[in-house]
Amino acid sequence: MGLAYCIEDYVDIDYKEALKWYTKAADKDNVDAKYDIGKMYLQAYGVKKNYRETLSYFIKAAAQGHKEVYSLIEKINSEFY
Repeated sequence: MGLAYCIEDYVDIDYKEALKWYTKAADKDNVDAKYDIGKMYLQAYGVKKNYRETLSYFIKAAAQGHKEVYSLIEKINSEFY
């Protein structure tokens, strides 16, 4: 449901609403929602850019086996830490 609020084809883009739905899904251990929340914090979609929050959600997604997130974690670590 969160994705629908990020793509204008479905409804008007509303990142705060998307974050609400992604958070509900992440709270139920949805790995893709954790990844998407991390991307929202990385790209400042509806939230203030926050690398700590980004890494927090990316690490949670990685712990559940999300494949795409590993390269992003490495990139953030190499740039900022």
